[in-house]
Amino acid sequence: MTNRTAPSRIQALLIAVLAAAGFLLLVRLFPSIAKASDSQIVVKALVEIFASVALLYALIRWGGVSPESLGVRRVRAASVGWGLVCFIATAMLSAIVVFSFANFGIGQDKGTLTALASHSVPIILLIAAMASIAEEIVFRSVLISQLEMATGRSWLAGAISLAVFAGAHAGGWGPWQILFAAVPGLILTVFFLWKRDLWICILAHFLTDALGLLGAAAALAQHRP
Repeated sequence: MTNRTAPSRIQALLIAVLAAAGFLLLVRLFPSIAKASDSQIVVKALVEIFASVALLYALIRWGGVSPESLGVRRVRAASVGWGLVCFIATAMLSAIVVFSFANFGIGQDKGTLTALASHSVPIILLIAAMASIAEEIVFRSVLISQLEMATGRSWLAGAISLAVFAGAHAGGWGPWQILFAAVPGLILTVFFLWKRDLWICILAHFLTDALGLLGAAAALAQHRP
């Protein structure tokens, strides 16, 4: 018989810690995307997506966590519409931050960005899909829902998950990427807490990463001899 008893506060906190630590460890087991070959990226994407979806399924099936708290629901027209709104808000705020800090000579790691943009379009889209699915499940769906159970405060759960999400991006991009990841992460966190619809965050995250990398790829192609 399936155990659907909701986890206690301590259990929820333990799930959140293990989910974040496990995901970060899994990411470190593979070469950096900036240095990985196409075949390594494909394997990395499949493993991360499978692991995050399996975690989500386990929490619903055996962990006693409701799909609603995890933001798991049927895809609706509203999900697509709000996903586009979330993407536009993310793009606008990110552009403001990027241009503002460019005045101080602070920007994203151009070497990493160039390395990612140098891949073919299908691989770039796969990278965006991997990040949007795996990161939104782990950092938004799982962390926020479990930290809410552990702390009893949605705003605190959102703040902690945002800090972990932003900090996780420093490894491959450098310390300033914490800021550049925190800006879209903040918008995604707000939308998840507001709408509690995981599809909104996945769509907005995918569009942000895919269009950003494709734009960088187009710019790179223009400068090639």
